Amino acid sequence: MDSEAIARRIEEVGLYVSSANFPNIFPDGSGDSTAGISAAIATVPENGTAILAPGTYNLSGPLNAGRGNIRLVGYGATLVQNAKAPVVAVSPSWATAVGVTAIALVDEPSSNPGEPATTQVHRITTAGNSDLREGDVFKIVADDVIDDARSQSGDVASRIGEYAVVKRISGTTLYTVGRLRESYATNIRLVAVPKDSFEFRGFTVQTSDVGLSTSGGYGVLIQLAGLFRPIVADVKCPRAGGPVISLQGCYNYLVDSVDIGYAVNNTGTTPNQLGYGVIDQCGTGGIVQNSSMRFVRHAYTDDTPRIAANTKEYVNHGRSYANKIINCHSTGTSGSAFDTHHASESIRFANCSASSGGAGAAGFALRGKAHMVSDCRADWMDIGVMVHTEGEKGGRSWGHVITNVTLVNIVKTALFVTVNPTGHTDVGKRYTSPNAYVDGLVVTNSRWGIDCTNAMLDVRNMRFTSSAGVTGVTYAVVRNKNSDVTVSDAVFDFTLNEAGSIQYCYSSQLTGGQPSMNRLTLRNVGLKQSQSAAVRADRFITGGGQEVTLDDVVFDYPFRIMPGTYEGNSSLKWRCRYDPTIARSDLSSAFHYFEGTVNGALTSVWASEDDNITIQLKPTGAQVLAPFLPGRRRAQRLNIFAVGTGSSTIAHGTATRTRNIGSQPVLLTQDKVVSYFWEGSLWRQLP
Repeated sequence: MDSEAIARRIEEVGLYVSSANFPNIFPDGSGDSTAGISAAIATVPENGTAILAPGTYNLSGPLNAGRGNIRLVGYGATLVQNAKAPVVAVSPSWATAVGVTAIALVDEPSSNPGEPATTQVHRITTAGNSDLREGDVFKIVADDVIDDARSQSGDVASRIGEYAVVKRISGTTLYTVGRLRESYATNIRLVAVPKDSFEFRGFTVQTSDVGLSTSGGYGVLIQLAGLFRPIVADVKCPRAGGPVISLQGCYNYLVDSVDIGYAVNNTGTTPNQLGYGVIDQCGTGGIVQNSSMRFVRHAYTDDTPRIAANTKEYVNHGRSYANKIINCHSTGTSGSAFDTHHASESIRFANCSASSGGAGAAGFALRGKAHMVSDCRADWMDIGVMVHTEGEKGGRSWGHVITNVTLVNIVKTALFVTVNPTGHTDVGKRYTSPNAYVDGLVVTNSRWGIDCTNAMLDVRNMRFTSSAGVTGVTYAVVRNKNSDVTVSDAVFDFTLNEAGSIQYCYSSQLTGGQPSMNRLTLRNVGLKQSQSAAVRADRFITGGGQEVTLDDVVFDYPFRIMPGTYEGNSSLKWRCRYDPTIARSDLSSAFHYFEGTVNGALTSVWASEDDNITIQLKPTGAQVLAPFLPGRRRAQRLNIFAVGTGSSTIAHGTATRTRNIGSQPVLLTQDKVVSYFWEGSLWRQLP
């Protein structure tokens, strides 16, 4: 087939745009092709296709500005951004909003067999007709501020809004499909979402060399706003002077098979050059998939702009919600690879990977609420997964779900949770609901496993393997500051660590922290370590101000101090894995040894969760034991025996929580044994 036949065949499926067919188009880059290509596109009918011939086209302004319902195809075509404007910008006009006078949650009868008789939906009453029909998508907005977002700045704030679907409508009364997520109160409005779509496929887009070196850059390359199911696919971007793809208030968009090589990230210019790969603002149900982003600020991020009250910027209302980033890879991001902001909700990263980020960068950084990271991997990042809030700008981060994540060669911290920092309106306050639930976390060759500040964290099924270690560097599994951390079903492996200092579970106090006591819970946890690691660590739990629960924790080697430092209300059940070649490997929380005069309340004894507890006393003289503390459960048994030449007296009575046989004190001397059981209020002596 000759070239003319090919061109005719292309015209059968769409308008073929070339310099042979239209004037002012320069495929060799010798002139500005903006006007020529735009004029050609203008001749394409509604929902038609324009196919741009291969070549390199310099542009001084956006193609197809404002028009939707068209498909642009450009395999072999390169669009060069040569001025401060996108190469393509599409933003259809929205209808006039109608005021909302009432919103109510009601029971709606179901018409489908097998479903519950009623479902809860919202009934919306409007001040006028909206021209909506069943199945139409609309957006409801208000002046109310998104509570999880960055703090309001003057008159501008991130304001609520969401997309919803019409189930049925009668005059000014509308019923939604399902429930609304937000609660609306102030200046509520409803606006129909345009059905304009747009597809941009097969192009290479890039910023000119001049644009790359221009202070402030040329801005976004591809800018889409307020569209219904737009598509960007098979697009390559070797170089960009700022954000590559911006999606603003788009519904159910698709970004597929995009390859980005480099985007300038420079916050020292005016305006800032924020080299995002893909940025979503206020979109819902979007998908970014099968894409690669290299040497950018973030591969993906989202945000809700701060706007004034009572504006018509409907696309800038509401959270980024329920977007999915699937099977994407990033390399060399200057910021966190896959990122969210405080106003977003339910963003999911699935089967994504990140490697070789900049200083302080995380593979996955979660602000906002209820995000998901599943089946993902990060390697050679400073941080694997970060859950965080900002300081002066405020915001919240909570309810995230992280599953089946692999973190390899993490330079600093595998899982970093730091919220309510200095400058935040809730500075120093611990969250009362989990910031994140983690299930299935594999960490290999990392310095620190978990580092939490002001957080509540629940981790299950974790495998942490420390690096070989470097002299002068500190290694840890859990670092806790004013946090409540739970780790269940885990293995901490330090068998390869031969250098550096170790603080397995380290607690530090936060000045002014609320509450002031840290909490650490470890359930079904095994610590594998070399003898070298056990010696360098000294103890398993270090620091202070921490209530500790150890439930079935097993150590390969005993520490000099077992298990370490904890507060009086702690609860301990641990043991060493017995090895006849290792001294003291028969130790456990069931056995307690005291040599010399015992002046305290035997704190370690009463922290024990074991069913049977044994105390060995070796006093050097006569002593009276302090009052016993309550047992952990009824029928818990306490055995006390004496060695050496001294004696120990156990008093009788409610003041000491003991009920001795004959209501008399018990005198323990060498080789004598006495046993008690906890009956609920007293320790009762057994005969």
